[in-house]
Formats: sequence, C-alpha cells, structure tokens
Amino acid sequence: MNNWPGWQQWYEIAEAPVLRQGDILRGLLVYWFPQTLPVLANDPPDGHVAVDAAWDRGTWIIMSASCDVERPSRAYAQVVIGRVLPATRDTLHQQNDDELRTRLEVLRQGHVSVFLLAPHPTFEPAFPLSFVDWKTHLTMPAYYIRNAVGVRPRLRLNSPFRESFGNWVGGNFQRVGIANDLQMPRFRPQIFPEHILRAEPEE
Repeated sequence: MNNWPGWQQWYEIAEAPVLRQGDILRGLLVYWFPQTLPVLANDPPDGHVAVDAAWDRGTWIIMSASCDVERPSRAYAQVVIGRVLPATRDTLHQQNDDELRTRLEVLRQGHVSVFLLAPHPTFEPAFPLSFVDWKTHLTMPAYYIRNAVGVRPRLRLNSPFRESFGNWVGGNFQRVGIANDLQMPRFRPQIFPEHILRAEPEE
C-alpha cells in the first residue's frame, strides 16, 4: 500500500495552531465522562462534583467543520473529534490477510460507518493505512486542542478528500434509524462483506 503513488495527494503538512476539519492529531490525550456519571437530584452545595473521568492517548481527527474550529474558542468552545486506528487485522477483527483485504475493499467503497485514510509513509513518524471509527467520537475544548497540538507538524486532509470526509461526517450525524420492531424481518441470518460486493451493480 505504501508503494501506491496516490497517497501523496491526500495530505498537506500543517504547523499553525489554526485548526481545520480533517486535521489528524497524534498522541492526543483525551478525556470523557464514564457511563456511571452520578445523577444528582439537587445542585451540590459547594458547586462542585467529583467525577473520575476516563482518559486515553491516541490518534484523533477533527470532525467539526473548518468554519467553526478556526473561530475563537469563545465562539465555538467544543470540537468534535473521531478516533483513528491503524487498519490491521486486529483492529478490524479479521482472521487472516484475505479477510482483511476483503474488509478493506468494503471500507474503500464506503459501505459502513468507517472512513478509510490513506497512509503517509514519509511523515515522521510514518502514518499507516488507517480508519476513522464513527462510533468512537467525543468533544474536547477547542482551546485545549490548540494548546495540545501547538505548532508541531500534523497531517491535514487535502481537497477533495477533506470534503469527502466532511460529507461522511455529516451523513453519519444525519442518519435516521428505524425502530427495530418496525423493520422488515431478516431474509437471512447474517450477511458478509462479499455479499455487499456482489450486490453492487456491474459496470
């Protein structure tokens, strides 16, 4: 995959603290509230609530629109970010390389709520073939992210890949689901990636 010449068109190197949709933030420490967040009947008397927030350090990508995240923090205080993971057999839960290639083809064609990101082998450290996991996204303070990234070089999606990513983000936010008991019954117990590929119309 690293020998594929198209990866060079995917990214530019950004250094300024100005944020954009599609900025890839590596080694970012993030926090989120636990599912056991206490529900209080009344406001705490001292105005403070102690919460054991979960945390993790990893690679994230800015999902919020560029026109929002480039504004001052007082105008757009929270930034939506999505988790980025390397596209490996382990992260995609595949048993062998053939299954991995099939899964990657399904991702490449955009059939699931996962966005595939091209590698950048010459960036330091090298950025592997990766994917954005829609189901793992959270908000972080814009001022915090700007301080965390500083002026360190980072990958930024180029056009038209940035717009494609933005459309993917918007499509997931605007998804309309049907209550399970109102859907049509299953025609078969389960489907596999190869079923999706065979269902595509022939060119």
